[in-house]
Amino acid sequence: MVVVQLLLVTVLLVHRSRRRQAELALHHSEARNAALLHAMPDLMFVIRGDGVYLDYHARDQRMLFAPPEQFIGKHIAEVMPPPLAAMFTRELAAALGAAEPRVLEYALPMNGEERHFESRLVGCDDDTVVSIVRDITARKRTEAALHDREIELRSTAERNRHLAGRLIAAQEGERHRIARELHDDLSQKLAMLSIDLTQLGSASAASDDELVARVQRVSERTNEIASDVHQLSHRLHPARLHALGLIPALAALCRDTSRQHRTLVDFKYDDLRERLDPDLALCLYRVTQEALHNVVRHSGAQHATVRLNHRGEQVSLQVADDGAGFALRDREGTGLGLVSMRERVTFLGGTLAIETAPGRGTQVNVTARSAMPAGRGVPHAAGSA
Repeated sequence: MVVVQLLLVTVLLVHRSRRRQAELALHHSEARNAALLHAMPDLMFVIRGDGVYLDYHARDQRMLFAPPEQFIGKHIAEVMPPPLAAMFTRELAAALGAAEPRVLEYALPMNGEERHFESRLVGCDDDTVVSIVRDITARKRTEAALHDREIELRSTAERNRHLAGRLIAAQEGERHRIARELHDDLSQKLAMLSIDLTQLGSASAASDDELVARVQRVSERTNEIASDVHQLSHRLHPARLHALGLIPALAALCRDTSRQHRTLVDFKYDDLRERLDPDLALCLYRVTQEALHNVVRHSGAQHATVRLNHRGEQVSLQVADDGAGFALRDREGTGLGLVSMRERVTFLGGTLAIETAPGRGTQVNVTARSAMPAGRGVPHAAGSA
C-alpha cells in the first residue's frame, strides 16, 4: 500500500514538473513571438492565394488603409483601388511559386495625403502568402526633394554658364566701346589740338585778337579732352568714392544724372556714424549707378529718389522712380544689370528686392550689414566696371 502511494506521489510530481516546463516553454514562445511582432515592419498581412485576407498585424492601427472588420475575410478587389488590386492579384500568384520574395511599391490616399508603401510578398505554403509592408513615404519625399534640388542645381549651373558667357561678351563690348572712344573721339580731338598748337607756334604775323582766339580755342580743346578723360576714368573706377566717401559720391552721382538727363534725382540720407567697409560702399555705389542707369534708359521717369539709411548694424539703400515699371517675371535672370546688382549684393551677404509692376514705377531695395565678414571682396566680374 505504501509503495502504491509513493508511486502515485511520484507520478503527480513528474506531471506537475512537466506542466511547469510546458508553461515555461509556452511563456518563452509567447515572449519570442511578441518580440518578433514588435520587431516586424509597420504592417503584416496573411493572404490566401486567391486574394482573401486571413489575418494581419499592425504596429499602429492608424496605418491601416481600412479597419480590420472591413478587410478580414474580404478579397483584395473589395478593399484596394482597382489598379492596385489587379497588381496584387498578379503578384500573389507569382509569389506562391517563387523562391525569392516579390517586392512592389505603391501609393495610397490616406488621411488627406498620399502615402507610399513597400510590400514584400513571401509564399508560406501552397495557398498562403505573407505580405510584409513598410511605410516609405519619408524616403520617397526625400528622394523627390533631392531630385527637385538636383534639377534646380542643374538649372542654376546652366544659368551661371549662360551668365558667364554674357558677362564675357559684355566685358568685350565695353572694351570695344572704350577703344572706339579713345580712337574716334579722343584721338581726333588730340589731332585737332596738335594742329591748333602748330598754328599757334607759327602765329608771329597774326594780330593780337587772332592770337587770343587761337589760344582760347586751344584751351577749350584741352578742357574738353580733360573732361572726356575724366568721364571715361570715372566710368572705369569711381575715384570720388574712395577720395570723398559714399555719401558725397552718391550725391555727385545723383547731381550728374539730373544734369545730364531729364530725370530729377533726389538724394536723401542719414549721416553714417562710421565709414563703411570699402567693399560694401563700392557695392552700394554700383547698385545705385546701375539702378539710375535703368531709370534713365528704360523707365521714362520724371523723378527718382535715392535713400541711404543706417540703423544699428543694418545699412539700407532704396532707389525708386515714378516711371513705367515692368513685369519682373519677364526680366528676372535676363538683364545683365539686374543680375549684376543681385550678384554683388548676395556676394556680400545682403539681400536685394525689386518691387515693380507695369505702370507703377520701380523700387530697388538693398539691405546689408555695415560690418562685412572677413575675407569678403567685391567680385570683379560681376556687373559693369
